[in-house]
Amino acid sequence: MYNEDIISMLDRKAACSNNDTRQPVRKVQRESSLQIQCVTWFRMQYPAFTKLLFHAKNESSTRSRRIAIDAAGGVVPGVPDLILALPAFYPEKAFLSCNEISMGFSGDDIFFCNLGIELKYGKTNNQSPAQKEFQKFYEASGNRYELVRSLDQFIAVVKDYMKHVPESVKINVGKVFVSDPVTDHNKRTLRRIAKG
Repeated sequence: MYNEDIISMLDRKAACSNNDTRQPVRKVQRESSLQIQCVTWFRMQYPAFTKLLFHAKNESSTRSRRIAIDAAGGVVPGVPDLILALPAFYPEKAFLSCNEISMGFSGDDIFFCNLGIELKYGKTNNQSPAQKEFQKFYEASGNRYELVRSLDQFIAVVKDYMKHVPESVKINVGKVFVSDPVTDHNKRTLRRIAKG
C-alpha cells in the first residue's frame, strides 16, 4: 500500500528498541515510544485511514481542582490509548474470544463498532482497575478491545481487524482521502519522520 522500504525500516527500528538491554526507562516513556511506533506503522501501512486511528487525550492531572474540571469536561478513566474508528464484521465464528463467550455471544456473526487498543509495555505492566472496568463497558457496547504489549502484536491485531472492515467502508474512506488537500503534505511529513 505504501512505501515498503519505509515500513520495513520502522519494523527494524521497533525490533532494535524491543531488544534494548540498557537500563529500563520509566514505563510511561516506554509506552509512549511503543505508541509512536504503532501509530507511525499504521500511518505508513494505511495512509487513507490515518485520521481514523487516534489517541483520546484522556489523561488527567493529579491536582484535585483539575481532576474535577477534567471529569466535568468528559475525561473518563480507563479509555484505551488508541481507537480505530472503523467497523468490522466477523462472519460465522471467525472471531470468538473467551470474553465474548462469557458475554453471551453465540459464535454467529459478530460486528464491532470500532477497535480500542490499550498499550502496555512489558509483561508485568497490567491494566488498572479503571481500565478493566472501562473494557467491560466498551465490549458490552459492541466494540473490540485489545491489550497490546509490542509493535508485532499491534501489527497482527490491526491487520486482522482491517481484513474484516467492510469493503464499502474502505471505498468511502478512500474517496474522502483522495479528495483531501493535505494528503500529499502528510505523506511527505511521514517520510521525513521515518528517515529521522
